[in-house]
This record gives sequence, C-alpha cells and structure tokens, in this order.
Amino acid sequence: MNLFKACKKIWRNWRYHRMLRDYYWSQSQKPRGESIFLYLLGFFVALLFVFRRSATFREALLSLAFLFVLLVLTVNAVNRRKFAEIKGQCQQSLIEKEFAKRLENTPVEEVLHCLREEIIKKYPVQDLAAGEDYLTGNYKGEKLAVLYRHLNEGEVLETKDVVRIVRHCQQKNIEQVRIFTNRDFSPKVKVLKERYPSLKVYNGDQLRGILKDSYLHPTTEQITAIVEKEISQRKKKLSILRNQALQSEKFFTYFVYSFVLLCLARLKVGVYYLNLIFGVLLLALAVLSIIRSTSPEEEEIVF
Repeated sequence: MNLFKACKKIWRNWRYHRMLRDYYWSQSQKPRGESIFLYLLGFFVALLFVFRRSATFREALLSLAFLFVLLVLTVNAVNRRKFAEIKGQCQQSLIEKEFAKRLENTPVEEVLHCLREEIIKKYPVQDLAAGEDYLTGNYKGEKLAVLYRHLNEGEVLETKDVVRIVRHCQQKNIEQVRIFTNRDFSPKVKVLKERYPSLKVYNGDQLRGILKDSYLHPTTEQITAIVEKEISQRKKKLSILRNQALQSEKFFTYFVYSFVLLCLARLKVGVYYLNLIFGVLLLALAVLSIIRSTSPEEEEIVF
C-alpha cells in the first residue's frame, strides 16, 4: 500500500513538472524540433562511423550503446540548461506583467507609501513623510521630494511635465527631486538631467527594482500560482474542445447510420418499420448532439 502511494506521488510529481515544462516551452519562441533533428543527425553520422570502424559485431554493439548513453546525457544536459533559461525569461515576463497589473489597481497614495518604506530601508533619507501628492524629507542635508506619476499604456512622461514638477519644487525650496513613473520618460528628459543635476527620474523597470521587496512585487510562489492557474484554464479549454470534437464525431456517426437506415426503409430492404424507427431515432440523436455541442458552457463561479 505504501509502495502504491509512493508510485502515485511520483507519477503526480512527474505530471506536474511535465505540465510546467510544456507551459514554459510554449511561452518561448524557440523551436524544439530543430534541436531534436540535429541530435538525431549527429547520432546517425556517428553511428555510420562506428559501424565502418568496428571489426566485430560485439564491438559495434558496445560502441552503439556508448553512443546512445552519450546522446541521452548530452540531450538531457542541454535541455536542462535551455529550460532553466526559458523558465527564467518567462517568469521575469510574468513578474513584469503582474507588477504592472498591480500598479494599475493601486492608488497613487499607496504606491507612495510603498516607496517611502523601501527608500527608508535602502537609502540615507530622513524624515520622509507624505506631503500634498508627494513625499518630502531630507537627503544628505538637503530637502527632498519624491513623486510618482501613473501613466496609461503607451504614454510617456513629457519634458514639460518634468519641468513643471521641478519648478514647483524649487518654489517650495526643495533641492533634490526624484520622479518615479510606471511607464517611461520622453527621451528629451535626459537633457533636463544635465540642466538640473539634483533631478533623478526612474522608469517602470527601475521602479520595480526599488519595490522588489514590497507586496506590490510578486514573489516566486505567487508567479508559480499564476502559472498553475493558466495551466488549469488551458486544460479546461482543451477539455471543452475535445468534448466538442467528440460531439461532432457523434453527429457524423449518427447521421450516416440514420441515412443508411432511412435509405433501406425507402428501398424496402429488411424490416421497413424497424429501419424507419431507428433511422428517425438516430437522426434525432444527431440533431441532439449538435445542439449539445453548440450550447454555451455555464460560467464557473470561483468562491
């Protein structure tokens, strides 16, 4: 019984990791078939060389076994390295998407609060507190302002907006200005940094780096949960498509048998009434299978 449970657990773990591998491979644009073809081509070239150089059948067989083991180990090592690379890229992409989604749903005041917590932990900033729509504090003996500007997709923070912010801070006798945004800045903002040495700007990637230890930044466990949810949704869609395909196959089968029986009844071959009754019955089943395959699925309510 314990052995059965252990085997069942191993099987579940293998299926789980197989689904994860398939998911990450599907997210990448790298073809897998090309690598397999090159491995097989190299194996067969080496195989021909071995058979030409081997003096006896036993020597050829041992060389073949050695080549096969070498091929398996090589393919396994290369695939592990490629998979680790692809998994890292996919997880990074998912982290960026999830972080951007969380920023979309978080008020500016809350983002500033997270920035305050992280800046205090990482930089020598004192008395950092919430002001009007920004944070104010002291940095290396000078007054500091930290601002966050939320932009929609496709937008950039323009130069005129940055200049307006800097001038407003100057009117408040604030020397150091730090501007964060969830998107990017206009390329001309780089020129402004030469004009205002105390100005520093941070785009979405740099903002994510600052907030990587906050709750806005997804953890590895949360990304894994997102992947598992997407895999579950894919399996559900595949199940629906499979059921629809089966319903279509049933329709074709029922329709063909119904057509044959009705033709036999029309030609008065066999028992007329039995052919007619079963022909009509199968035709009704064919129509019913089409209705079932086109009926909308009930929406799943997650509690």
